[in-house]
Amino acid sequence: MSDIKKEDIKQEVFDLYDDYAHNRIDRRSFVQKLSTYAVGSLTVASLMSFLMPD
Repeated sequence: MSDIKKEDIKQEVFDLYDDYAHNRIDRRSFVQKLSTYAVGSLTVASLMSFLMPD
């Protein structure tokens, strides 16, 4: 898996995470919507590991 850079991720993904982080959507909705942005080497798992705090 290649390292993801912020530039590789669309702004909509950050907006989606913001909605999740502020409890505007639940985890299931977050993952479902996030999957629409998972293309090529950007898998849902890799996007989530980039977005989520350690």
